[in-house]
Amino acid sequence: MTKLHAEGKNIILAPVQEQKVGGMDLVSTFNSLSVVLSVGSKVENINVKEGDKVYIQPNAGTLINHNSEEVLIVHEDSVLCKESE
Repeated sequence: MTKLHAEGKNIILAPVQEQKVGGMDLVSTFNSLSVVLSVGSKVENINVKEGDKVYIQPNAGTLINHNSEEVLIVHEDSVLCKESE
């Protein structure tokens, strides 16, 4: 199985599979919480790494199908915030 590597100022994301809000399960989309799969070497305006959970601007990026899974490639400027504990 091949792996995608983000280039330049791009970030590759996958939707978080399960999300709970107020005790309810929500189906995640790319307009909500996403997990970082790969970070380009020139990303410098934000501090994200593989495995981080981020929120992005609605309708940002390019959706592709890779290894039968949908992933989203976004520019670093599309990331609004990072979730932390």
